[in-house]
Amino acid sequence: MLENIENKDEKNVLYEMGMSSVALGRVKYRVSRRELLACISEDDFAAKLHVIRLGFDRLLQERNKKQWFIDHGKLMLGALFEKADRDSTKLFDAYDEMINFVSIESNWKNIKDELATRDVKIMNFYDIALDFILLDAFEDLESPPSAITSVIQNRWLSQSFKKTTLATAVWSVLKAKRRLLKYPDGFISRFYSINEYLVPVLAWGFLGSEEELNRSCAYLKETIVDYLKCLFDPTRTRYTNLDDLSYDIEMHSRNYLQLILDNI
Repeated sequence: MLENIENKDEKNVLYEMGMSSVALGRVKYRVSRRELLACISEDDFAAKLHVIRLGFDRLLQERNKKQWFIDHGKLMLGALFEKADRDSTKLFDAYDEMINFVSIESNWKNIKDELATRDVKIMNFYDIALDFILLDAFEDLESPPSAITSVIQNRWLSQSFKKTTLATAVWSVLKAKRRLLKYPDGFISRFYSINEYLVPVLAWGFLGSEEELNRSCAYLKETIVDYLKCLFDPTRTRYTNLDDLSYDIEMHSRNYLQLILDNI
């Protein structure tokens, strides 16, 4: 399919092909982001999703581009932990372990199987990293579990004690979830290992009482959502051919990531 559209340059030709795939029922997805990403209809969202998947597939065929996303994802996490005045050593260890795991091709079949149980339809950067991991995390923090809110809202606890108790609460929730995993040493288990360190920081950042950290976390969320809106907007991202599309995705990724690093 990629070969058939590489050299086309008509305006929005990829979008039109995406609409054709939608009409044939070929575009599956876990959850609609129609409203969040300012799409005019469900079909519009699905067609643009189809396009963005193609763009990420093309972009990440190049090893150096893939490594850029790995390195700068780690930089973004490090900047957040620095703002929160937290040690990122164990987070980075968990992150590196995840990257090593997903880099081994023999693990991909089980990863796909695990993600299918979470209704992730496609093994693509958008579906896994952006939608399943980032957007779900932001949504979860809009309605956090009682184990988290009860700690943060307790006026009798000091801030330092709240942070410690919050980390313990998150660890307890993840420990219970680990018991239910089909693959105890698989992708989701490693994802939980990252969350063990990341979720307490995000929860405190979005829900706690430190205004500067609140501002940084709000900026992080707003910037990532605007980045996705940019990708889903054919007036800002060219849907003309795969070369233009993947180039624009790369440039937007670099620009928005730099904004986060400069302002978080």
